[in-house]
Amino acid sequence: MQATGIPSHLLVSSEVRNMQSTVTQLKGQVTQLKGQVQQMAGEIARISELLGQQQVQHTNYVRDELNEVPKRVADHIVQEFNVQGVQPLRPSDVKDMLQDGLQTQKDFFLERLDLLSESMTASLTHLVQQALSAPPPSEAESTQQNPAASSREATAPSSSSMDQPTYSQEAGLPPDFTFPKCDVKTMWNLWYFGNSSYNNTGTRVGPYRLLQARQMKTPREKERLSRAKKVMAVLERLVVLTLRQDGLMMAEEQFTPLKSDDLSSDISSRSALESDGIFQKIISQFLEFVYAPPSSDSSGQQLRPKKKAKRPNEVMVCTLANRCSVDKADAFFSQQQQRLQQQSSSK
Repeated sequence: MQATGIPSHLLVSSEVRNMQSTVTQLKGQVTQLKGQVQQMAGEIARISELLGQQQVQHTNYVRDELNEVPKRVADHIVQEFNVQGVQPLRPSDVKDMLQDGLQTQKDFFLERLDLLSESMTASLTHLVQQALSAPPPSEAESTQQNPAASSREATAPSSSSMDQPTYSQEAGLPPDFTFPKCDVKTMWNLWYFGNSSYNNTGTRVGPYRLLQARQMKTPREKERLSRAKKVMAVLERLVVLTLRQDGLMMAEEQFTPLKSDDLSSDISSRSALESDGIFQKIISQFLEFVYAPPSSDSSGQQLRPKKKAKRPNEVMVCTLANRCSVDKADAFFSQQQQRLQQQSSSK
């Protein structure tokens, strides 16, 4: 052993001072951790309180809507009894009206419950993200005790100052993306133009017509996508059949359908005003056919419609997909083709 000339008690004293400094730093870290745990407990309590309030509000809403069911069914029956002396109602007609009214109410409540569930999930996710990203209360004190760390953090880029990412179907969807349950007018806009601000976060999602089933997380979302494709395919056939005569799209043969991709690109390339005009021109006659198909007796006399047609913002995509069977759509387009051919031959 080589002699250093330094007394041993000085070395021991230096080690003790180093240990005291380490213990002091550990105390500061424990205090900071305690503050973070207390803040997290407060955030969890606040989230629980907000969720409880939302649950009470949603429960009251569903209860009020359930109380309105008998009145809506009664109004529906009273309206359908207005036969205007054309044809008396039979018991089977009343039974069909009751079943149709109850099925409509059932679809309405199922759709609203899905929307409420998605809203609560989105709210909880947002609150948890806020709680996890909130700075601890003792961060300012920690910055004052360690100015070197403060200077290093000041040079790092802030995530809050960065632009929100833009997603497309090629780059991937946002982690919290869910295929929406919406009315047919909203789906028309999403189908061709996408969502410019998903969940009001500034994140853009491209046209929903480019989505694929493998990108959906749950079987319910895959079913929504499938129903949306079914409804939009019918609307696109109606665009090709009805609007070509107005010069909005060009083709050599009047009744030769264009490819779906070409038609979608044509609509997507138009302005929102033009797209809305196309939608308004085709949707009214289609809803009139789906909800109010006219009937006639053996002599060909026109009788009253079975149901009153609804407005586009009242018709959910899933409901329209259920009502629009393949046979019904083919019958509708066959009628439209005959009508257009008669108009063409009369000119």
